[in-house]
Amino acid sequence: MDPSNTPALYPPPGVEPNFVNPHSLQPERIAISAICLALCLIFVGGRIYIRVQLKMFNLDDYVQLLSLASFITYIGLIITCGEYGDGRHQVVDLEARHQLQNISEIIYCLTMFTAKYVVLRQIELIFFDHHRNNITYKAIWTLIWVNFLFALSIGISFIFTCIPREKIWQPNIEGRCISSSAIVIGGSAINMVSDYAILIVPLAAVSRLQLPTAKKLRAAAVFAVGTFACAASTVRLYYTVKLFRTEDITWAIAPVGQWTIAEFTTIFLVACFPYIPRLFHHISNHNKQIASHSSHTQTGFSSQNPPSGNRTNRGWRELEGHEGDREVIMLSDLGNIDSTAGDSHLSITSGF
Repeated sequence: MDPSNTPALYPPPGVEPNFVNPHSLQPERIAISAICLALCLIFVGGRIYIRVQLKMFNLDDYVQLLSLASFITYIGLIITCGEYGDGRHQVVDLEARHQLQNISEIIYCLTMFTAKYVVLRQIELIFFDHHRNNITYKAIWTLIWVNFLFALSIGISFIFTCIPREKIWQPNIEGRCISSSAIVIGGSAINMVSDYAILIVPLAAVSRLQLPTAKKLRAAAVFAVGTFACAASTVRLYYTVKLFRTEDITWAIAPVGQWTIAEFTTIFLVACFPYIPRLFHHISNHNKQIASHSSHTQTGFSSQNPPSGNRTNRGWRELEGHEGDREVIMLSDLGNIDSTAGDSHLSITSGF
């Protein structure tokens, strides 16, 4: 019996079979994916641009670009899964859907670790770069390694869910499989705990700064956007548990993918937000230079302006805030904070 051409179960209560134009959650998935991907491209592009201009581009940025590429791949895979039956009450191509679903689960592991790595490294460099004996610094690196080992183990589990692998999308062939529900639910729960742990670290660091409450709140707000990642991972866990309690799997799996995309997007934004004030400052300076140049040209004094290259260099010197030969982004950029307050190291440096 070919499962691709055989009814798997009766329609849900109140649902009338429609094989010509079946109801689908695919439009909703495409809309969410488009919005989230656009946000990620804009904010990651801004972060990379600032880091290149400040000569801070390093391994962390390559990891973030890898994470973004992996995220784009994940979105492409789950949208394609939607074409084969995800988000419907019926499957179009069971074999293709299972195969793509498994690949998307493997890509999920890569995306999640690399995105969280960038966030944790950023927290480390803002708060603890010169305090490596600090218990919170050690907690950050513990979280990095725990997330790496978690992603590696879950990824291997997805790769070898069935032996041979073909049994994942061809269930009738000989072989053996491990419980996918245990992997997915357990992985979602651990991922949720990880999100909350990553949120707590910077908020705890900000709370220890010797600053007025209003300034602490402005700085904490940059990292507090991570609460949306925690909320998304919590809702995702709910739908994941619900997924394995229904027979209508192709319909129930759609919200899991949507909330995964929302979680990824929030993690990318957390990594980018500390650079947004510098980006706005640079754009503002650039616009002022253009306006000034235009004004001098109209009054016939354009010859008094310095060469354009000098203007650009001067503008970036004003933006970068050189500290000797080190270029820094101070925590003060996150909320107009006096970066000398307290004894914490409050800058993102260009070195490791």
